[in-house]
Formats: sequence, C-alpha cells, structure tokens
Amino acid sequence: MDQERSYRENMEQLMRKMEEDRKNAAEEYQRALTAKLEEQQNLYQQGFAKKAEVMQAEINSLKKEKDENQKS
Repeated sequence: MDQERSYRENMEQLMRKMEEDRKNAAEEYQRALTAKLEEQQNLYQQGFAKKAEVMQAEINSLKKEKDENQKS
C-alpha cells in the first residue's frame, strides 16, 4: 500500500512537472514569436522588404514547430 501511494505521488509530481514544462515552452515560443514579429515590422518600416521576407520564413518555421510539438 505504501508503494502504491508513493507511486501515485510520484506520478502526480511528474505530471505537474510536465505541465510546468509545457507552459514554459509555450511562453518561450510566444516570446520568440513576438520578438520576430516586432523585428519584421521594424524591417518593413525601414524598407528592408527582403529581410522581412526572410523573417516571415523564420516566423512560419516557429509556428510549424509549435504545431508539431502540440500534436506529440
């Protein structure tokens, strides 16, 4: 019985840790995406359309990575 209780406690702790890690990853993704979008906007405003297009590709890559991570 003690083993069973210990197992449940360990599983609950592991699940909390996994949820915390998921939230941290989502926050980091959002920070990265926001920074890229701001940088892209600045490039457009400065007339650097080609660099802004490269930035759009990086943004699309971040979004795709996030979608793939959410599916797994």
